Amino acid sequence: MKLNFDDLRQAEGLLDMVMPLKDKIEARLSLENAPEGCKMPSLTGNQILRICMIAGFSMAEPRNLAEVRETQLSRQNNRFYSTFFNRNNTKALFEALIKLRYKDIVDDWEEPRIASRIIAYEAQRGFNYLMDDANLNSFLFASSSGRGLSRSIPELDLIIGHYDGEDEMEADLNLNSRSIPNAQIIIAGSTGSGKSNLISVIIQQFRNLSSETAYPVNFLLFDYKGEFSDPANRRWLTYFDTDASALLDPMDKPLPFNPFKDFRGKSQAELNIYSTELASALGALDNVVMSAKMSSRLSEAIVKAYAHNQKAPITFEKLLHAYRGLLPKAETEDSITAVLSQLVRNRLFDTEDRANWILKIVRCAN
Repeated sequence: MKLNFDDLRQAEGLLDMVMPLKDKIEARLSLENAPEGCKMPSLTGNQILRICMIAGFSMAEPRNLAEVRETQLSRQNNRFYSTFFNRNNTKALFEALIKLRYKDIVDDWEEPRIASRIIAYEAQRGFNYLMDDANLNSFLFASSSGRGLSRSIPELDLIIGHYDGEDEMEADLNLNSRSIPNAQIIIAGSTGSGKSNLISVIIQQFRNLSSETAYPVNFLLFDYKGEFSDPANRRWLTYFDTDASALLDPMDKPLPFNPFKDFRGKSQAELNIYSTELASALGALDNVVMSAKMSSRLSEAIVKAYAHNQKAPITFEKLLHAYRGLLPKAETEDSITAVLSQLVRNRLFDTEDRANWILKIVRCAN
């Protein structure tokens, strides 16, 4: 009888528990004198949990099913998603390990939650074993890495809560099913209704389902309130299967991209439409009171800045220069120049794109 790896729950607080082991392993893998530009190793939540689980199953002593049943499963419904076991196509190996260690004490593999408790129990055992420095060194020296990522596109079937009722039926949301023609979502609600919490749940599940496949789902999250990027909340990064290198702080240095479109090879009509839309968007900043004449002037300045830049992405400096060139001689400043000057002064964006949002590749200098 095959095990179902599609709906396994984690133990309560399991990910938080294994964080000290994450720090110990990263400390052993980091170089004291790292070459410039070399990113230090950082384990994801899935990786550290998988290490703990493999270490747990590596111990051959008999299991006690009563101890396994005492494992408290997550009250928040945190899951081991199927991609956790599909890494390097090892699902069959994990199934074999489970049945090898529990073949004498488990008769019914369809018993609810038994597989969840076994996985969680073995991960806890592995954690306790590896926290001993001698055991950890032995385990790391004997380990070898697998090859490649799962090439299949992950199914983004999210569990976002439960319906009211005695059976607590799960509320799920499948975002890439072929039966769904549109996957746009709006999250609305009053202050304190749980919008940010739901967003965090969705991002966490997106990342857990996809980050270790060939098709990871990445996000550009503007966290202007600091709910996730604040140093006091850095633990969220582990749940999102990433680390602090993913944080971009415009107060520290400009965001590594240019917000203006590239119109090289595009028609003038497309640029004209874009100039009108962009002028309207810029006019909405900082409660600007913009007359029809000012809006027309700003659109014209956008077109002129692009023409001077041969339709390559412009900058706020170039736009400000073009706009000032269109002001009547009697005028030197208005509310538009004030907004553009503020954007130039704050340097929120870089002058060109320096980030690959599809695939992040880090190389270390030799």
